[in-house]
Amino acid sequence: MNSFRKKIDKNLISGCENDVWLNITIDNEQVNIDLYSESRLINGIIYLLLDFIQNQSLDILRKSDLSNILKAYNLPNTLSATKMSGIDSIIKSIEQKLIEV
Repeated sequence: MNSFRKKIDKNLISGCENDVWLNITIDNEQVNIDLYSESRLINGIIYLLLDFIQNQSLDILRKSDLSNILKAYNLPNTLSATKMSGIDSIIKSIEQKLIEV
């Protein structure tokens, strides 16, 4: 994650307390998602998301509720409302880009 090179405005997710950049590419129906934040906490949460997301098919990801990944780790009850709002923005951005590609 620390070699993220797509820190450009079009990849910046709005609605996050910390800057987060998102880039999605599709290669033979395999989804590759690059996410990066300068916050170590957010990068840890990003890692949990990417652990599920990477190498899944586009069809599977479009049918998935990505917020359930974080519920499995009890994050909504652990993090502040502000952090969870930012995480929700990240998840919504991922889901929207998956529809667009």
